[in-house]
Amino acid sequence: SWLVQLRKLVQVETSDPIQSFQLEKFGGRNIIFDPPIEISTESIIMSDVDTFNLKIIAGEAIVQRQELAAQLTFLGFNLIERNLNSGEDLIIDERSVIFLYDIFNLKNQVPMGNSVDSLMNHIFKLSQRYQRCCIVFENHNPEWNLPQSVQAGLQTLCAKLNCCDNMEISVKFSLSDENTAQLILVVTQQWSSLSPAWESRKEWESREWLLSQESRHENFLSQFPMLNPFISQLMLTVTKLEFIMQMSSDEMQDRFPWIPAPMLIAFCNMLRIRSHAIRKDATLAFPKRKAQYLP
Repeated sequence: SWLVQLRKLVQVETSDPIQSFQLEKFGGRNIIFDPPIEISTESIIMSDVDTFNLKIIAGEAIVQRQELAAQLTFLGFNLIERNLNSGEDLIIDERSVIFLYDIFNLKNQVPMGNSVDSLMNHIFKLSQRYQRCCIVFENHNPEWNLPQSVQAGLQTLCAKLNCCDNMEISVKFSLSDENTAQLILVVTQQWSSLSPAWESRKEWESREWLLSQESRHENFLSQFPMLNPFISQLMLTVTKLEFIMQMSSDEMQDRFPWIPAPMLIAFCNMLRIRSHAIRKDATLAFPKRKAQYLP
């Protein structure tokens, strides 16, 4: 079956079917590879599961998958829909993202287009906005054998993932929409205590400020390559856009302790570059009039 094939691909000897292991064979220090496992709702340990109601940002593709959206709602997620231009599927918090990928689209064939390189470009783009990423490879036909092109693609991907050394990556496999929703819940639980700026899990879960409708100011900030919609809303909750655009990098790090410093520094650097370019363009467009033309 394809489960056996996957184990042979990564060539890891383990007797525990639920064990996660690091891909050190590929130099993947920040990469966690989870073999496909069946998860039951009863096996999920969660505090206050009856009152769990976590707002997360979901892309249009997730909302349109009715079965998956229903499963996520059943598990306690409140999906806030956004048009996510960077290809994210679910934004869990300011540092963490999940995206889903059909494993049969993972091919390493040049004549058909190298989907591995395309996927790596996508991951690299996400690494500018997030520090943690979970890739869920979906296969809703687990009885099928994986084609050689897919096996080669998965091996190549594992070997290349370590280039994103500024982002922790976990790879998981899902056998159904229900399985995908359960994996998302498990990953969210694991991430809930990893953001250092939040004082407690209760504070991390409290998201009254996360608006259902996207504002023009949120949309504007989210166009910057290092800012995701979750970060944009956090910033606008603290202060107005006009003040954000005038802040220095140190001021931003002081006012927005939840947001990773490298992203704020990159944002400030881009603002300075754009401001300098605007001033230069304005000087070229409106040169000073010579004295003889003055009245």
